Amino acid sequence: MTGLRRVMTLGAWLNLYFFWEKKWFFIAMIVGGLMLQLPVPDGLTGEGWIILTMSVVSVILFVTEPVPLPTVALLIIIGQVVLMGHASSDVAKSLMNDSVLFIAGSLMLAVAVVKQKLDKRIAWLIVRMTGTRTWRVCFGITVVSGLLASFVGEHTVAAMMLPVGITLITLTSDDPKKVRNLAAVLLFSIAYGASVAGIGTPSGGARNAIMIGYWKEFFYDPGNPETYKFLVGYVDWMIHAYPMFLIQVPFVTAILFWTFRPEYRDLSRAVVKLRKMIEEEGPMKAADWMSILIFFLVLLGWILISGEIGMGTVAVAGAAMFLVAGLVRWEDINGARVIVETQMRDIKVTPSEGTHFFQNITASKVGYITISSESRDSFVDWEWLEAQPAVEERKYVRHIRFEENMSIMMDGHHSNAVILKPGVNLSNGSDPE
Repeated sequence: MTGLRRVMTLGAWLNLYFFWEKKWFFIAMIVGGLMLQLPVPDGLTGEGWIILTMSVVSVILFVTEPVPLPTVALLIIIGQVVLMGHASSDVAKSLMNDSVLFIAGSLMLAVAVVKQKLDKRIAWLIVRMTGTRTWRVCFGITVVSGLLASFVGEHTVAAMMLPVGITLITLTSDDPKKVRNLAAVLLFSIAYGASVAGIGTPSGGARNAIMIGYWKEFFYDPGNPETYKFLVGYVDWMIHAYPMFLIQVPFVTAILFWTFRPEYRDLSRAVVKLRKMIEEEGPMKAADWMSILIFFLVLLGWILISGEIGMGTVAVAGAAMFLVAGLVRWEDINGARVIVETQMRDIKVTPSEGTHFFQNITASKVGYITISSESRDSFVDWEWLEAQPAVEERKYVRHIRFEENMSIMMDGHHSNAVILKPGVNLSNGSDPE
C-alpha cells in the first residue's frame, strides 16, 4: 500500500504540474510534431516547412507563455541543429561560436544545480562514503569537488561546495578560533580539488572548449582524412586528461594536512548534527530527483551525441530542460536586477538612449536607473559603498556582495526609483538614512 501511495502521489504531481501549468508547452510540441508529419506544400522546400513549423510553435509559446520567453529562443537554437541539420558551429555563428555557446550553457546549468540547494545532502553523502575521520572527509571533499568541477566548471563548484565546507566547520565548533586550521583544510580541499580537475573534461573550463575549437578551425580539413585526429570529442579529451586529475588528488590532501594540521582528527560531532538536519528535511523531493536526472542526461549527451550536434547545443538543451521543468526561473540564470548608470566626476557622459538596449533589458525585467551628478534629486552613497568589504577588487572594477537582499522600487510612469541598503525596508519604518 505504501508503494502504491507513493506512485499515486508522484502521478498526481506529474498531472498537476506538467499537464496543467505546462499544458500549452505540450500542445505547442504536439502541433509542431503534427505539422512536421504533413506533406510539404507545393512551392515550399523542406527546410522552409521546418522554419514555418518552428515559427508556429514559437508563436504559441510566445502568446501563452508556459515557459520563460528566453527559453523559446534556446529551443529555436536547438531546432536549427536537430531539425534542420545545420552544424552547431554554423548556428552558433549568429551568436558567437559553439565554444562560447557551450560555456554559456554550462554556466546556466551550474546555476540551475546550485539553485536546488543540495549542499547538505552532498555533505551527508560524502561522510557516509568516507566515515568521520577528518583526513578521509577532506579527501572525499577533494574528490567530489573535482568530479563536479570537471563537468560544470571550477568556479561554480567552489560556490556550490562552499556551503558543504561551512556546514561541517560550523557544526564542529561554534568558536571560529578553535577550527581555524580545520577550516583551512576543508575549504582548500574544495578549492584545490576543483582547480586540479579543470583539465579533466571539455566542460571543466572555458579554456578546454576554446582549445578544441582552435584545433578544429586551424588543423581540420574535411577533405583530408589525416586531419580527423584533430577532431577532439568529449570522451577523447577525458581519456587523455582525466588521469592527470586523478593522480593529483592524493597529493592535495597530503599537502594540506602537512601544512595546516587541523585541530580535530574526527568530525563525529558535526556528522551527528548533520544527520539530524537531513532527517528534518525529509526524503529527497521530486524536484531534487528531476534536477539530478537532467544533469546526468546532459552528461550523457556530451559523451554520446556532442560530436553530431555540438557540445554547446547539449549544454543549452540542459538549461532549457531546467527552465521547462520549472526547476529554475530565467531570473535565476540571468541574475541582473537593476543597472545603475552614473556620470564620472570629471567626465559628463550622455545617458544611454538606445531603443534596442532598453528593449532588451525591459524584456529581461531588468531595471535601469540614471544618476546625474548635476541633479539634487538623485545620488549614490559612495562613501557607504566604498566602506563595504569587496569580494574582488581590480583596477576598474570593485565587486561587493551582501548577505541580505537589497530592496529595489521603481515607478516608470513618474521616473522615480530607489535602491535601499540591505536590511532597510520602508514598509517597516526603517530609517533609509
